[in-house]
Amino acid sequence: MIGRVMDNLYIGDAVGICDTAVTPKITYIMYMADGAVPTISGVEIKRRTLFNIELMSSEFQQVSHKLNEICEAISDAISRAHVVGIVCNDGKNVSALIAGLYLIKYANITPTIAINKLESTYHSIEQREAIQSGLELRPRYELSKDSLALVESIIATRCLTNRSFRKLLHS
Repeated sequence: MIGRVMDNLYIGDAVGICDTAVTPKITYIMYMADGAVPTISGVEIKRRTLFNIELMSSEFQQVSHKLNEICEAISDAISRAHVVGIVCNDGKNVSALIAGLYLIKYANITPTIAINKLESTYHSIEQREAIQSGLELRPRYELSKDSLALVESIIATRCLTNRSFRKLLHS
């Protein structure tokens, strides 16, 4: 899975973003997923790790410092004309958190707009139209089989589902 955040910034899972057939223009990867870091010809890859998710609230100062360092590295890569891919295990939470902080700090986007943008990174036009129409807010028993499948696909591809990450973006 891979999603475009802006012209020179993408988020995704390790499989999607490291597939050079799918993402030939990514030249710098901030790798935050578990497992071995891949080697991709012509791509600069930096591995970073975050603290345990459960500690994020109690260790806010340390986490904030680490997140700022990661965003600075991404900003530096973009200023050197790289197209950056941010990778995490599921491609939906840690990578979206980092992209959100980058958007807030370096693209001067408000937290609410950044969250709304990132939440729907992987959504198709059909999914976005369904969200705007309020389809996903309707009781499940009122939905047809096709509508229910669409709502389930919206939920499955939504980013920033971790409430702690949303809180960090607003702080």
